[in-house]
Amino acid sequence: MKSSLKEISSALTLGGLESSSLSIQEKKFIQSRKPSGVTLFTRNIPNPEKIEKLQLITELQECSSNDSLPLIIAVDQEGGTVARLKNSLVDPGPSLFLAKGETHKEALKEIKKLGETLGKSLLESGFNVNFAPSVDITTSAKASECAINTRSFGYTKEDVIVRARSFIQGLQSSGISGCIKHFPGLGGIKIDTHKLTAVAPYSEKDLWEKHIEPFIALKDEVKMVLVSHCIYPNICPYEATRSHKIMTEILRKKLGFEGLIVSDDLGMNAVTNAKTPWEDYIIQSISAGCDLLLICKGLKQWEIACHVIELEAKKNPSFKKRVLESCERIQNFRQQLSSC
Repeated sequence: MKSSLKEISSALTLGGLESSSLSIQEKKFIQSRKPSGVTLFTRNIPNPEKIEKLQLITELQECSSNDSLPLIIAVDQEGGTVARLKNSLVDPGPSLFLAKGETHKEALKEIKKLGETLGKSLLESGFNVNFAPSVDITTSAKASECAINTRSFGYTKEDVIVRARSFIQGLQSSGISGCIKHFPGLGGIKIDTHKLTAVAPYSEKDLWEKHIEPFIALKDEVKMVLVSHCIYPNICPYEATRSHKIMTEILRKKLGFEGLIVSDDLGMNAVTNAKTPWEDYIIQSISAGCDLLLICKGLKQWEIACHVIELEAKKNPSFKKRVLESCERIQNFRQQLSSC
């Protein structure tokens, strides 16, 4: 366990960097705060077409060399519309079309092989976590009518489960840790939470009978579940990323998920446009059961998040207990990561 409350609070964050090299300010922040890691984007990758160990990752490792645990070096590399590296070896294409959308034995073997090839490429570049796959179900006959679009593995829960499982198994056989998303399901939502607040009209019955099924089937395959910023009013009046019912009562207790509960990027407009102040949203998210907060752009926002977590933990014993629980869970996760 990290020794100081400053470090413990920072461990609950995964930040973003501005360019393909560390700034002096970023380096000082990582050395002093000791966050759990970073998520890298195209802006951090000098040549997205070339597979090679990224100099930025080497800098990050040197920066955290006094930490006994490997940093989380994460990327969103689903394939297709969400792919930070563009070389054909690391962009298998839209999930919906992998193996022509089929589920027969040979198709699943092909998807598993694609996942394995992707994982090996990511590992070679220096990553150890991929925020993939999306296990949301495309509920419309036209994928383009859903915000999740071709990022989904299929039009039915059965197709999504078997196809995503094959991808996960291939990805993780390479040493890359996968993450299923966006709990409890974004499949039928037309509004993109990157841009606006989204409301899912699902009844609780519909949510359980369809959208949560892939998470139930695949929760033991992965050590991370990423939660959406969507509001599910028939379940809870708040966004899923600050809903105790969704993260703690359903995901943690009913589903029995023991791994890391991860927020979607807290810089998305679904969060920043909320009536709740951003700093309060941070506290509410952790209190509701989130372990790891993604703050994907802006060192200032990353610093603010760490600071508000630390301050709240100092004055609120029950919140401090939650922070310690999450920190321990994150530490256990990082112990199992590749430090390639």
